[in-house]
Amino acid sequence: MITTEKRKNSDKHSTLSLGFAIVLLLGGILAGMGLTYTGMVQHSTSESLVLEAQARVTDVDLSGEWIGTVTEDYGAEGRYDYRLVITQDGDALSGTNYLDLTASEIYAEQALDGSVDGNTVTLTEMDTLVLENLSLDHWCMATYTLTYQVLNGQEMLVGTWVSAEPDRDGCDTISGRLILTRQSD
Repeated sequence: MITTEKRKNSDKHSTLSLGFAIVLLLGGILAGMGLTYTGMVQHSTSESLVLEAQARVTDVDLSGEWIGTVTEDYGAEGRYDYRLVITQDGDALSGTNYLDLTASEIYAEQALDGSVDGNTVTLTEMDTLVLENLSLDHWCMATYTLTYQVLNGQEMLVGTWVSAEPDRDGCDTISGRLILTRQSD
C-alpha cells in the first residue's frame, strides 16, 4: 500500500486564503491611514484658506457694489433688501446704502463712512439722503460691524448692526444682522 503524506505547504488554497487576508488587512490599514491623512490635509487646507482670506483683506479693495439682506432682531417686518456701494481709500471707506422694505413700501438711501481693520469692516450711516413712506422721526441710523470672508470663491461681508443713535428714544434697543455678497463689475 502506498501512503502519501501531505507536505506542509502543499495546500495551495489555505496559502492563497492567508495571503489574500493579509493583503486585505494591510490594504485596509493603509486606506484608513490615507483617509485620515486626506482629512487632515483638507482640514488644514480649509483652515489655511480662512486664514489666507483674513490676512488678505488688507490687500483687498472693497470698493464696488455689494448686495444682500438686512434683518432686524425685533418685530415681524424687519427684512430689507440691501445694496451697498462703497469706495475704499487706504483703510477709510465711504459710500451709500440703499434699503428697500417692499412689505411696507419703505425705501431709504443713506451716506456712510467707515474703516477697515484687519478683516473687520465698520460702517456708520451719517446722513439720510432719501426716505420714502416713513418720517425721519421714526427712522434710526445704524452702525454695521462686518467681517470680510471668502466662501467658495465668493467675497462676502457678514455681521451685525446696532443703532448709531443709542441715546435717541426708539433707537436705543434696535439691532440686526447683515449679509452681503460682492457683485462683479
